[in-house]
Amino acid sequence: ARTLLVVLVFLATWAAWLVLGGTTSGRAGESQSSSTARVAELFGSAQRQGAPSLALVRWEEREVEREVQRDGRTERVRERRNERLETPVPAASTRVDARFHLDRRRKGLVWFDLYDVRFDGTWTYVHEQPTPSIFHVSFAFPDARGLYDDFRFQIDGVDRPEARSPSDGRVSAEIPVAPGQRITVRVAYASRGMGSFA
Repeated sequence: ARTLLVVLVFLATWAAWLVLGGTTSGRAGESQSSSTARVAELFGSAQRQGAPSLALVRWEEREVEREVQRDGRTERVRERRNERLETPVPAASTRVDARFHLDRRRKGLVWFDLYDVRFDGTWTYVHEQPTPSIFHVSFAFPDARGLYDDFRFQIDGVDRPEARSPSDGRVSAEIPVAPGQRITVRVAYASRGMGSFA
């Protein structure tokens, strides 16, 4: 009888721990889903930083066909237009430095991995084409809604005015480039995110 009593107490305790564990896990899950959005608003979300896109720009005259309405009829008209074409080019070299400081914060039952990041990247392009062209660089922020302190956008060591007016989460600039010319693009900023940075 004593053995049966010990087994019953053990089973009751085991069942109580299962219920408590399930309840705590459920509350943690609910707390995490509701807290993640609020924490992201305050501290930022996961960030994914890509390299800037580099391209050469040229204008090409092309014949296009369009429809026009004349006297209630639809007619096809051919006309010549100058179209902007961008040809992607690779970087000759890349140097990226990203420094992190982990700052774990607890909200409710959940811990969040927050971080401060200091990013500094330099990309070099060498114009090996035999003719002059227009060099276009476009840099996309890792999070269009994020905050970026000490933001620097430089070409050949000169701060670009485009850095003060990003559009759709990116900054872009264009400069003329001559055969054999080497161009250096530098982007640096300090930001804050949550979870991961890639």
